[in-house]
Amino acid sequence: DIQANRLTVAPRREAHATLVLTLRDVHEINPGSLTDGRTYDVRFRYRQTLMEGTLIRKDGKASLQLVDPVLYASSGQTVAFYDSGECLGGGIITSA
Repeated sequence: DIQANRLTVAPRREAHATLVLTLRDVHEINPGSLTDGRTYDVRFRYRQTLMEGTLIRKDGKASLQLVDPVLYASSGQTVAFYDSGECLGGGIITSA
């Protein structure tokens, strides 16, 4: 919780798994390189194994629909979008 300057830690058995991440500040390295509704390889931790997720942008809001649930996604983390190993851009997680 950024506003409260609070970090929450929980045992793995109590961790929240999610399939949808809400994003802000989605940035494209080359404008037009990210296509809405397309599935990309994504990661939100350094050296994390790439996961698949679909970028959805609608009414000025963005979200990432993951193929597999993810544990421990947190507000403030960066999501990077890849295509064939090339980083196309990223965004900031606002909620998981």
